[in-house]
Amino acid sequence: MPQQSPRRKNAPMAFGVLAIIVVIALVPAYCRSRVEPDQRYPTAAAARASADAGEWVPAFLPATATDIYERHGEGRRFVRFTADSAALVAMTGGMRRVESGQVGKIPLPTPGWSTWWPISPRTLQGGQGKQIHVFQVEDPRDHGYLAIDPRSQRAFYWAVPRE
Repeated sequence: MPQQSPRRKNAPMAFGVLAIIVVIALVPAYCRSRVEPDQRYPTAAAARASADAGEWVPAFLPATATDIYERHGEGRRFVRFTADSAALVAMTGGMRRVESGQVGKIPLPTPGWSTWWPISPRTLQGGQGKQIHVFQVEDPRDHGYLAIDPRSQRAFYWAVPRE
């Protein structure tokens, strides 16, 4: 009976080790999605009617907002919504716009693997960053940041615990 070469004996072991590494790498994302599940609401009224709305709905969310996604937990909040141009302008009226040179210094975590959250530090600093308007939300309850893409009329709000 012919002997297997050492190379062929090592291939299944290498594959097994690789599979274990991938599973271990995915555990934190899986756990976070269980602790902070994504929620979707068709309208602002539906979002405000949710059981835990007081924890995550920003006070500035326009009544006409639609297609709302959110994830919150451990002091972090991420909200994406769509609103018409007039509502976005009215909503940001009292907010301070972050200068383009300062955008890169904004703390911008991500909610983990969420297809509805495309904003990252790279997005804000790259070519698309020139199209996105970033505001600092200074309300004590909703202290955080708001990025608005006027082309798609989407707004992205995030807040993290203060240090």
